[in-house]
Amino acid sequence: MKNFRLMALAGTLGVLAVATACSRELTVPNLNNPDQSKALSNPGDVRNVIGGAMGPYWNESQESETVGLSVTADEATGNFGNFSMRFNQQQPRIPYNNAPGNTDEKTALNPWQGFYGAIGSANDGIRAIKNGVKLNLEGSDQTAAYNDLADFVWAASVSELAMIYDKAFIPSDQADPVALTLRPFTEVRDSALARFDKVIASATGKNYTIATQYVEDLGGVGGLTGDKLAKYANSLAARTISQTSRNAAQNTAANWAKVLQYAEKGISTSTTAPGMDYSLTVTSSNPFGNNYTVYMNTDSWTRVDFRVIRAMDPTQPVQMNSTQLPPKATSPDARMGTDFAYRGNTIGDPTRGFYMLSPWAYQRYLYMARGQPNGFLGLTPNMISAENDLLIAEALIRTSGNLQRAVDMINKTRVGRGKLPAVTTAGVPASADCLPKNVAGTGCGTLLDAVIYERLLELYGTNVVVGWGDARRFDVMFPGSPRSLPVPGKELGTLRIANYSCGGVGTDCADPVP
Repeated sequence: MKNFRLMALAGTLGVLAVATACSRELTVPNLNNPDQSKALSNPGDVRNVIGGAMGPYWNESQESETVGLSVTADEATGNFGNFSMRFNQQQPRIPYNNAPGNTDEKTALNPWQGFYGAIGSANDGIRAIKNGVKLNLEGSDQTAAYNDLADFVWAASVSELAMIYDKAFIPSDQADPVALTLRPFTEVRDSALARFDKVIASATGKNYTIATQYVEDLGGVGGLTGDKLAKYANSLAARTISQTSRNAAQNTAANWAKVLQYAEKGISTSTTAPGMDYSLTVTSSNPFGNNYTVYMNTDSWTRVDFRVIRAMDPTQPVQMNSTQLPPKATSPDARMGTDFAYRGNTIGDPTRGFYMLSPWAYQRYLYMARGQPNGFLGLTPNMISAENDLLIAEALIRTSGNLQRAVDMINKTRVGRGKLPAVTTAGVPASADCLPKNVAGTGCGTLLDAVIYERLLELYGTNVVVGWGDARRFDVMFPGSPRSLPVPGKELGTLRIANYSCGGVGTDCADPVP
């Protein structure tokens, strides 16, 4: 008999169905639990189940426990035991500790459980609509709108699983939980893309609006309309293709023409307008949060790794090798000072490794930081328009497309926020302080170098799959860093599959499953 975690495969009201599926030879009715079809026959309940799935998706995409992945990617640095930072930054790298009950297990376990919880709720709503429930509420038929939202949550959550884990389940609303098996991340990615396509086809051009109680101010002025949802889906689909690559070879072979197709219809398509950031305002009274951004901006917990500082000032060391601070970095990039701030001290225990120390903090979203007067609150990003712009630029460069349009996308932040000389179709302008430098650090970079540089600075701290994902797909990770997370150890135990892990020198995801 196959075993599996209820959280992974059941929806909000599907536990009873899963439990009976596990034991088909014994049927014991539980009169204290409502039948799922009856519980999800009320239109208002169905809408609440679908709308309520957005919170778990959003929160797990900004899970604080994944800060350790930014640390292992040498984007941030920190040597405290929280968020798997200490052990996953060790040199030489060691495998991620996937043993159930260990102090770092939440890095893999929390997103896994949270995303499957969101998927389960989305599936409950989709199933109810397929079974004939019409969401005729407040004098209008809202069925199509919330079916689109359910499909969106499903696609976005499955996309996260593909970007984070080496394999995962793909539970559709019609799937038999007993028959589900773990599938490789490439299949999980393709399932997410297919569902994004469904959302895009259904929602594009639609003017319905999702109630703010479910999405707050995610859609900006005018609310989250169907057309805005489609733009969001396009951008997340473009992210999905680029950020599932585990190394440079996979990244080069990715379908960049498809990335361009998605991103051109995403959250920012103008060469001059700022575009729409998919952010929302976190308050103490709504179900949304962003603990990842909170702790990436809390300088008493994390600092900026020297890999990032060296991008702005190539004279800086690769890492500290004592408690003696190097000369303060300087840069023509205005973001050194606005976003990246010199603190003049380090945090953490130096005996755990001098290379984990840094005097640099990140403060673009400082208002959210722990310890601030309104910490954990305020406008928080899930995906900013600069990410979509830079995906357009990268796709154009990799497909030999319109380089002038690529230049326009790069210069929006390079010139607008960085105050650097504009790039041209020939690359970075030659000057004594040209940024970025080429790989050797001796001259000015190419257009692709400029994209990588902008992503490193402009997208810092917005989402873990961006910083960690870029480090692996550009092959700049410290040797032995995990390029995927394994299926959580607790899940493997329930499945009766031998435990395995990812990372470590000479190995990565030594999977015992045939």
